[in-house]
Amino acid sequence: MVCNLLLAAFCCLAVIQDLTTRKIKNGFNVAAALIGLCCALATKETSVLDALLGFGLAFVSGLVLWKLGAIRGGDAKFFWCIGVIRGWKRFGIILLCALLAGGVTALVLLLFKRDGKQRFSRLWNYLKCTFLSKSYKRYEAENPREFPFSIPLAIGCLAEWILRLQVSG
Repeated sequence: MVCNLLLAAFCCLAVIQDLTTRKIKNGFNVAAALIGLCCALATKETSVLDALLGFGLAFVSGLVLWKLGAIRGGDAKFFWCIGVIRGWKRFGIILLCALLAGGVTALVLLLFKRDGKQRFSRLWNYLKCTFLSKSYKRYEAENPREFPFSIPLAIGCLAEWILRLQVSG
């Protein structure tokens, strides 16, 4: 229960940082991961192995999504905190929920901005050039600061917590 509250606080702080400065600072991410690890181990909500595997899964998935241009560096590093506190199984569920929430949010933004045709055309041209040239170049969004992924991450944490409550109770 303590780790749930701690993760909720970290999610709120990350979202506030991301919305106000459009960055989640490295110092915050490292401190949150270390405090989260200490909390998870002290309360025995996560084993050492599970926390390390959670960190590993969070590191790899964050790196892949960052390399693809899907998320920014601070979001990828915030994965560490979640992975350490939740462990690898729960982090996997959180990541799936966050990706789903991010997809729904992106769809809503496309509907409200009404520039979906232009965005899909840009994405199609990027994919076409990547496959035809057989070389990878990181996808750069038109406005990478437009979509803070910390919000879908926080939603993913909340969804995982609700799912766990449904299963256990």
